Amino acid sequence: MPTKNFEYREFEYPIPEIHYSDLAVWRQCPAKFNHMMSSRVTETKSMLALLGSVFHNAFEECSLYKKNLDFFLSAASLPEWWEKRIQQQLISRPGEVYDITPSRIAQLSHGMCNWDTFNGNNLANIVVDMYKWAAAMGLEIVENEIRLKYGQFVGTLDILAKNRRGEHVIIDIKTSGMWSKLLNGKSTTKQSYSQSQLSHHPQLKHYHWMVWKTMDLELEDITNYGIGLPANLIPYSTGKNKGKHRGLPYQIASANPRAVKRYEEDMYEWLRQIEEGNFIRTYPAIYGKLQCDTCPFMSECFSDQDTTFVPEYLR
Repeated sequence: MPTKNFEYREFEYPIPEIHYSDLAVWRQCPAKFNHMMSSRVTETKSMLALLGSVFHNAFEECSLYKKNLDFFLSAASLPEWWEKRIQQQLISRPGEVYDITPSRIAQLSHGMCNWDTFNGNNLANIVVDMYKWAAAMGLEIVENEIRLKYGQFVGTLDILAKNRRGEHVIIDIKTSGMWSKLLNGKSTTKQSYSQSQLSHHPQLKHYHWMVWKTMDLELEDITNYGIGLPANLIPYSTGKNKGKHRGLPYQIASANPRAVKRYEEDMYEWLRQIEEGNFIRTYPAIYGKLQCDTCPFMSECFSDQDTTFVPEYLR
């Protein structure tokens, strides 16, 4: 079995901190990663990312009031409570740019408390229901929003829980699909993962690896991975399922502790290629549709189409 006592070294590429999201960008398109790390263009962050962070913060605070959820529910049902959380997120991330104004913040905060936004629910109730559902599914939340650091590697684990057998479960909350009506008046989208998608989820393996390296837990102590899906608690508003939940708010699958060592080997190979300057274009696409037109670095990346042009990172 792998051991924690292997030689750690700093990577030469100038990355002060290595996040899982950085590695995900490199795997998607090394050229985008290089533009991003070189700070050639400031990338405007998605409103979805901001709202997701706000939800995580609210869930963490809800957990602090686990013996008095009614108190949390009363406070979080006011627009001012959510406006303060949005402002906190903006202040805590000075290096990130969001296309948002004070009036838009106020509008979003009121929408979060509007029962029509979430089909007969409000965001405070959804947060509390996520907490209650964990207990109903036999998950005891040990800790959440755990800040992890191992050398240059940093990350935040959403939830570390225990199941009924006392085994540890790593859970990441994904707020995908729940903001559509709040942002643009569109319908909520049900979310689902297959058992295979959960068991081999690279982000969950990454957190498994970081927990193993930084906490008093062995690889085998973590036996399950999970994804929290608050969008599934937003009821259907029409049709035969009107008023019913869209699906389970937590989906759980078995973890393979031995596979974390293979992930570690893969990750170090990615970083080796980054050190060697592997920043090729990969032209990422979904269902055949090129995604480059949504990339903030498109104009710079595609301005050097001449085959005689030598990119800066190869000079």
